[in-house]
Amino acid sequence: MNPHSSRPASAAAALTLLAMVTPGCAGWYASRTESPAEFVARAKPALVRVTLAARPDSAFLLSLPTVRGDSIFGVLQTTNQPEIIAVSSSDIRNLETRRLSPGKSLLGVGVVALISLVVLYRMFTSISD
Repeated sequence: MNPHSSRPASAAAALTLLAMVTPGCAGWYASRTESPAEFVARAKPALVRVTLAARPDSAFLLSLPTVRGDSIFGVLQTTNQPEIIAVSSSDIRNLETRRLSPGKSLLGVGVVALISLVVLYRMFTSISD
């Protein structure tokens, strides 16, 4: 068996693992210290997840949210045609943004580093055989 033939497969496995771990480093976090409208006006997030008080079991994504009066306008992210909607701030139960989680990020980097070291070790020990 050619020891060099496993290199592309090992590299592909490492990249696949990295792609799987990276999204786990982020999570949805609510702003608990200010109203949804205040948060959007201050932070200007690109994407928010909105949960309405009337429907706490379902949430939807709004991209490019902006504040006008007491409402938050944004582009509703659906599988169909995107549409601009307005939601009254008083109707919002929870408004969340996506942020990196330091703990999850460190864990993910550690897992990827450990597996990369194992793959490299196996590659170099198979070359010397």
